[in-house]
Amino acid sequence: MLDHIYSSSPSPHLYLPRLLDPEAFKKLAPFPDIKVRAMGRSGRDLFMGEPGYDEVIHRDGYSDLYNLFTSAEFVSWVLSKFADDMHRYGCAFAAKDAKLMNPPFLETREALEHAPNVLDEKAPANELFNRFDFTIARGNYTSYVHLDSPRRVIGGLLFFSDAEEEGMAGGEFTLYRDLLFANDRSAHLPIPVKKFPMRKNTGVLFLNCNVGFHGPSRIRSIKGTRKWVYYSISSRNQVWQPHRLNAFYRAGLKVLRKLGMGAASGPRSKLEADVPGHSQ
Repeated sequence: MLDHIYSSSPSPHLYLPRLLDPEAFKKLAPFPDIKVRAMGRSGRDLFMGEPGYDEVIHRDGYSDLYNLFTSAEFVSWVLSKFADDMHRYGCAFAAKDAKLMNPPFLETREALEHAPNVLDEKAPANELFNRFDFTIARGNYTSYVHLDSPRRVIGGLLFFSDAEEEGMAGGEFTLYRDLLFANDRSAHLPIPVKKFPMRKNTGVLFLNCNVGFHGPSRIRSIKGTRKWVYYSISSRNQVWQPHRLNAFYRAGLKVLRKLGMGAASGPRSKLEADVPGHSQ
């Protein structure tokens, strides 16, 4: 469906080297100029259902991408690529059983803030919807190793700016391996393993399973902005279950933190200082 490279290491992910034909991408309408708002991902986000969103997705080029990535055919294709790893890592449903909701479910900004894990405990896990969020960040978009909400099956970034053109050093989308992996959906001693520089007209989709740790590397300098679409295939219910740590393991992690090892227990957000509440 799209050119792609699939890998299961360090966690399952699908690299998309070309979203649109290069000539078509050059003719894209300008990326939306998004105002600062609370309860988002970077502080400058535009979500489905919000004022101005429908106008953006009907612009030249964006409509093609939106219609493709939110189609049942594309969702089925993506899940088929991840099917074996979905089973391997204990997803709540099999890829073949997925159903894209029609009409689509609208997950509001308020829901991201107030229901980070589960929207509806009675909802079938295999009933899915998409997020296709326009996002802008500057140098205050901080490095933070994390997993997305456990109701996200697949997460992803579609890049609309280029590091070289934006004068950006750092800010690569990075996949991590946790050296103290405890299967509890928290990163305890993560190390960077694979980096994807921001190159426009490319994208990365990842399986949001318990090993799918990711985040942007630290932006050391930037003259322009980091522009991307956050994409996800999501359920209203939880599809990944954390393992509960025993008291001995928890005590050991506390000791390591006191010694300056492992991840701090701090912010759940990648932009902890500026805008409260940034669930994915």
